[in-house]
Amino acid sequence: MRTSLWGHARPHAPPHTHPVVGYSQFPRFFPSRQFSMGCIINQLDADLKVTKLVHEQEVRELKLVYEEEARELRRVHEEAVGELNRVHAEVVGELKRVHAEEVCMLKEEVAELQRELESGTRG
Repeated sequence: MRTSLWGHARPHAPPHTHPVVGYSQFPRFFPSRQFSMGCIINQLDADLKVTKLVHEQEVRELKLVYEEEARELRRVHEEAVGELNRVHAEVVGELKRVHAEEVCMLKEEVAELQRELESGTRG
């Protein structure tokens, strides 16, 4: 027994005959087969259109998610940069203060050494 493309048994096994009179000379073009193939093609076309619509919707949703995540990352980045700038300013300020104190102490030591040098040369 022959089978169809979908594995169904075809009782009219001989390929060039058909039980209905008048169809035996056109075995490949049975109206039922044409209708069946047309239905299958229409269904596949409809499935493709639905798949395309679903895909487009998923792409739109993913773009929205991506844009939201990008906004969140930009916000977090800006906060981090602001915090780094604040900490950097504090560190630079502290370094300047310590540097100024050390310069002042070194100037005092230089002045004291100059006084000792002057008093030693006079004495």
